[in-house]
Amino acid sequence: MKKQLLWSILLLMAGFSSCRKDSFKPAATSNPTPDKVKTNSLDPQNYYADLVLQARKAGENFDTYTTIFNGVKVIVTGSPSWNTVMYPNLQNGVPTAGAGVTTDFGTNSFVSPIGTYGTSSKSIQEGDAFVIVKGQLGYFNASAFQADIDNFNFAFDLFVSTGASIPFIGNYIEDNYSTGGGVVATPAKLIRVTTGSHWAVATIDYPAPQISSSPVPVQLYIGSIYDPNDPTIYYNLFGNNGIIATQGEPGVGSKPASGTYTKTTISQGTNDVTVTITRANGSKFTITTRTTDFS
Repeated sequence: MKKQLLWSILLLMAGFSSCRKDSFKPAATSNPTPDKVKTNSLDPQNYYADLVLQARKAGENFDTYTTIFNGVKVIVTGSPSWNTVMYPNLQNGVPTAGAGVTTDFGTNSFVSPIGTYGTSSKSIQEGDAFVIVKGQLGYFNASAFQADIDNFNFAFDLFVSTGASIPFIGNYIEDNYSTGGGVVATPAKLIRVTTGSHWAVATIDYPAPQISSSPVPVQLYIGSIYDPNDPTIYYNLFGNNGIIATQGEPGVGSKPASGTYTKTTISQGTNDVTVTITRANGSKFTITTRTTDFS
């Protein structure tokens, strides 16, 4: 992965091109204007820019969001998710995971993903984290940037394998990797927010909300079912001890669910499920079926 990142940087310098790496409100236009950033009143040096949901093009079955962050058009594809057990309520700063992040094709900027997700000393998990690099690529110190990314990934691997201290990406990535002052690197992340589409790009150390200290039972994945009215929509089911507690629809988010499940003895990982699903538009349907949890 590290070699691929280095090659991406070198190709970017040579070609001056860009490298790629719960739906709410559709946008009126596909060309976003620079968003007014929202600062955190308790931590004003941190801020976020709302992501704007774009209208789907013909044939697309996924969501696309865009925003302008630090002068760069950031494009987010897919349906981010979040830990509904740790963060059951909509709040600013809830970390997300599972989205794809790029910059606009043809710009002198690109996005580098940071490991699987970034981490911070201020919270358990920062979610989708990445570095936006922009500016005069002729002055870009690629080796220094790669070394800092490597150092973070090494510290992150150490944390995963040994339980060492959680590394914070803000302590590894510098503000500038240019001898001429022409290249700026900005660590950033995706979060849930209370404004706009409820998704945003934020500074890397934008604080996550407090996690409730009350013990919460771990919800297990029970399987997925398809909507009988639209086979392109499916719902992930979660619960414990035979009770279904949560449903998740990609691109929309999670809702409480009512239903039961029983593990079968026919084959491993199958469940007999009876559940009532609430669609995004508020309508409901009840279904009895068999699901697979891949256990």
